[in-house]
Amino acid sequence: MSSDSQALDPGSPRALTVRERVLLFCVGSDTDWQRAGLTLLSAHGLGVSMIAGFVSQGLATLTREQVKAGAKMIEVAKVQITEAGRKAVGAED
Repeated sequence: MSSDSQALDPGSPRALTVRERVLLFCVGSDTDWQRAGLTLLSAHGLGVSMIAGFVSQGLATLTREQVKAGAKMIEVAKVQITEAGRKAVGAED
């Protein structure tokens, strides 16, 4: 298994792979990536375990909020990049 396809190890201080930096950049960009559903992000390799790794390493935060979907209120998770995440995106392997 290549390092690009492995999930981040929570708490690991290792450097991010190029793929992880690209996906973390997408989380932090002010584009439709922020509003994309998990299915779309998963298709590009960003799964729940990778998000959990970003959060546990302090590269991203995860907050829950209630939003109205039609007549119902639903809970959604919002992932945001941290300053440490922005620095990691700019780092070299």
